[in-house]
Amino acid sequence: AAGHPVTARAGAEVLRKGGNAVDAAVAAVLMSFVAESPLTGPGAGGFMLVHTPGEGSALLDFFVAAPGHGVDASAPAELVPIDVRFSDAAVQRFNVGPSSCGVYGNPMGLAEALRRFGSASLADLARPAARAAREGVEVVPMQAFLFQVLEPILRLSPECERLYAPGGPLLREGDTIRLPELGDLLDRLGSDGPDFLYHGDVAAAVSDWVIQRGGLVTREDLASYA
Repeated sequence: AAGHPVTARAGAEVLRKGGNAVDAAVAAVLMSFVAESPLTGPGAGGFMLVHTPGEGSALLDFFVAAPGHGVDASAPAELVPIDVRFSDAAVQRFNVGPSSCGVYGNPMGLAEALRRFGSASLADLARPAARAAREGVEVVPMQAFLFQVLEPILRLSPECERLYAPGGPLLREGDTIRLPELGDLLDRLGSDGPDFLYHGDVAAAVSDWVIQRGGLVTREDLASYA
């Protein structure tokens, strides 16, 4: 079960090749970064509940952490309120912008899940998602709906707008979305592990981008994430 057919297929393919359930879950999550990008990605967080026969259950908590280590947290940039209209009777206010950004956990959490419970390599599981990010995936009805209702957020920064409205109009059902830089990140995550996102050059770039715009994600926040 997934929000895009290619996400479900990624997990199923790992099972067909002999991977275990955690391998399949990680493969599906990595593919969801590409196919379901409005709702998840390497900049997000989550949980994984793993039950192993004879050993009980373990909960991996890699949810997003509150930022602000080492900065004046009393004066962040104002949040940007956006009313998202799922239907005429269902309108929800989202507060977005740099000050809404927390400390991401997905890259570290997925690597930890594989280390403790998986049987496949992170490189092997990340490779199909990286390829899909470069080649593109079809926008299916559910994703087209999300693009539509989240359009004000997807156009909030020029970087984001170039991905979701590359020719001006928002991508629609049947169009192809391509995320080549995400492909590069997934390849590096597979080959190097997640450390570069918490201590290395990408951690520094992420923090600098957010801080320069009034957000609170510091290099210390990323380095101390666990």
